[in-house]
Amino acid sequence: GSVLATNKTEEHKFIEKRTTVCQKMCYTSLSIGSQSVPVSPTVLSKLYISACIPKLCYGTEVMEVDDTSMDIMESFNAKNAKLFQNLPQNTCNIGAVATIGWTNIQAHIDIKRLLFLWQILLLPMDSIYKRIIIHLMYQHNLYRHSGPLYNMLVTCEKYGLLSFVYDSVLNASYISIAQWKKMTKHLVFTRFKKSMRISLYMYESLSQTMPYTLNNKIISWWIYAHKCPRETKKITVVMRLLLNTFRLGHRMCKLCNEDSDNITHILFVCNKTRDLRIMLWNQVLEVTPANLASEMSSMTNEMRTLFIMNCFNCEYIPDWQIVYHKILCYIYTMFTNYDCV
Repeated sequence: GSVLATNKTEEHKFIEKRTTVCQKMCYTSLSIGSQSVPVSPTVLSKLYISACIPKLCYGTEVMEVDDTSMDIMESFNAKNAKLFQNLPQNTCNIGAVATIGWTNIQAHIDIKRLLFLWQILLLPMDSIYKRIIIHLMYQHNLYRHSGPLYNMLVTCEKYGLLSFVYDSVLNASYISIAQWKKMTKHLVFTRFKKSMRISLYMYESLSQTMPYTLNNKIISWWIYAHKCPRETKKITVVMRLLLNTFRLGHRMCKLCNEDSDNITHILFVCNKTRDLRIMLWNQVLEVTPANLASEMSSMTNEMRTLFIMNCFNCEYIPDWQIVYHKILCYIYTMFTNYDCV
């Protein structure tokens, strides 16, 4: 069940207890794999969204979730995004959530509230629950109070759905729950994507390596890891570079001492690794489709770095598996060659 209380301390304890139970589920999911062949983040993500999130958010559509409770749940969400991707816990939260293709907990709660409201409005007119809600909706002092209905209507207003709801009630014309769900999910995810993009621009450490085209889907590197589990170790290094957990870009290159040690310099600029770079990059071009190879050759070093680090900025393409392998080897070898100095 869920705690419905005005005592916020008790609510916070209840939320913390619930996150503890959900955390055990996450660790259990991780234990399915082994050291050499770990469970891929794609599988972990599906287990998390289908099992942990419903348990964590159960009843939140009628709960008074304050900022403290929301922070507890958002921290839990970000912690597991890092855990499933084998990222250090000092990784920025928004970056870890973005690469695994999750939304924040607030988005899940908003969807639950919108669906709950519409399910009540779809009840027969003689239903006491529907009659009470319609009566309260048209009270002039609604926004002076709190409560589940208040939270639902505020959520509707947040996504520009308030007038649609009132018109539906006034005309007694309601779309199906499937149509409502599709519409609300689109609005919620679109708003979250815009919010996430803005948040990412605020992190200077992610300015060079974070994907610019985010679509709330897991990054293609993890799809490749699911197809080739033994490449997971290398992909983890690439993800740490993508999220800049190594804090590159603040020192001089320890090989040439001529420029900043950012990832672009390490992959495509440093003079000390020129021979190794040419050999490995030629191996990449040999297996890359001609049009893609030509496009990459015409890019600046910065754009090429963004392109390959973000797995070509597109969904996983099965026919390119050898290309992913060569690009992965290129990034991993160039960085480890630099890092081991």
